[in-house]
Amino acid sequence: MPVQDQQQKTFSVGTAFIESEDFARHVKRDYQCPDQSVRYTGGKWVKSTEKPRPAETISFGAMNDPKLRIVCPIELKVIRDAGTVSVVAREIDEFGHGPDLSSALDDFRATLTELFNELQARSEAELGPDLRRVWEFLSSHIAPRAA
Repeated sequence: MPVQDQQQKTFSVGTAFIESEDFARHVKRDYQCPDQSVRYTGGKWVKSTEKPRPAETISFGAMNDPKLRIVCPIELKVIRDAGTVSVVAREIDEFGHGPDLSSALDDFRATLTELFNELQARSEAELGPDLRRVWEFLSSHIAPRAA
């Protein structure tokens, strides 16, 4: 659905701005494509063949461990650099790396599982302030599955 900018009286279709809401709907309807794939070139609107850029952040919400479940998604920053992808949970300074996003998420998932299990096995009295903060975050986002 086109989004209207009240100040400029234009309608956005992806990153393009169109002066008429009807024309914006026409572009979307006639090209039957998501907002990001419509662009203006050569005096006309066309489907874009460019691939959409990957998101800067993603919501992580899947554990492989059958004993654990995510109760609140964890926001991860995605960093792509020289053939390597990293995902970072800034709140707890934990990360995963790999040659692609899927591998980085698998690495993060393994790290998170190990960290959760390790901290869960300790009493809170054993944890210093940093690990206590990490445990509070993890225990608010991850929970053991009911048996």
